[in-house]
Amino acid sequence: MYLKRLILTDFKNIRCADVTFSSKVNCFLGRNGAGKTNLLDAVHYLSMTRSYFGQSDQYAIRFDAPYFSLSGSYLFDDAPGEQIVCVTEASGTKSIKRNDKSYERFSEHIGLLPLVMISPLDTLLIHSAAEERRRFLNVLLSQIDVTYLSLLQQYNKILSQRNHYLKQKAFTAQMTETFDIQLSSRAALIYEKRAALCCLLGPQAERYYSILSGQKEEVSLSYCSDLEHYPLEIKLRDSFDRDQMLGFTSFGIHRDEVALMLNGKPVRKFGSQGQQKTFLLALKLAQFEVMKLRCGLAPILLLDDLFDRLDANRVYRLMQLVTQDHFGQVFITDCNKAGIEESLCAFSPEYLLFDVENGEIKEKKRGSYEA
Repeated sequence: MYLKRLILTDFKNIRCADVTFSSKVNCFLGRNGAGKTNLLDAVHYLSMTRSYFGQSDQYAIRFDAPYFSLSGSYLFDDAPGEQIVCVTEASGTKSIKRNDKSYERFSEHIGLLPLVMISPLDTLLIHSAAEERRRFLNVLLSQIDVTYLSLLQQYNKILSQRNHYLKQKAFTAQMTETFDIQLSSRAALIYEKRAALCCLLGPQAERYYSILSGQKEEVSLSYCSDLEHYPLEIKLRDSFDRDQMLGFTSFGIHRDEVALMLNGKPVRKFGSQGQQKTFLLALKLAQFEVMKLRCGLAPILLLDDLFDRLDANRVYRLMQLVTQDHFGQVFITDCNKAGIEESLCAFSPEYLLFDVENGEIKEKKRGSYEA
């Protein structure tokens, strides 16, 4: 699978663009603020129906424009192509169409076009609260498990209702039992899926960390949950008085953690900047591997502004990896024109270079495999 053509109208700082891509490597070169990341975010929208950066859809509309429009044409090796169109109006109305047919629920689209994005924003996975690491698992599982997103939405809705009644001090014994049974049944399934995912991610992250760093350091990740030892229903019952005093539910899969460890210690506290960056790359490449295994095709890989944040050895190893046939379509943004072109020529992939300036995108150079 790959994105053959992308048409953008009034998306962020891009007034109008019509771009045809290589099925392998596509590099977007330009200064900071030129619009390179916006282009990658448009690709993310077409897969995930929202911005990678958590922005409201209306902030993605170019200043004073009435709407933005994204249209992507995808090709598959062994299946008919897909045409995806996303339109968001300044009023807040949003539509997503697949081959001219609108989705009733946007969640139905998630997983059709698997995608992995690696961005400087990913440092939040290491340095921020557990919510970021849970979000990482949720986004990944939503793309590879058709039941997961619905389960999570149901759990969150019930949790919100339970918290509402806790704050109002309005619980009856019957209500308590009903909420706790409903939460527990869904939490058990979510826990199982997250724990299984972490078992898949761990070995892949360790393998990629070794490749990228050239070191023999021990890397691991583990899923930490209240449900490891007790069913949630028991924990909810035992903590009810405390929850009513606090006004929220203090136990559940919404409190779970993913421990990221380097040589048996938290990478957040004991890892150097280079080790932390390498861990993040390894984790995202592990995500790629799991998605490729579960989806049956290589996800689109987006690498945003990474190369000025990595040393030369890590850049070399990363480029050597992602230009292999094992990976599919890759999008890269960079400010260093000479550096990225030199890297591409070293590995001789099929590639396209684009210049990006003030939201305008122009093809600069083509490269291809020699016969």
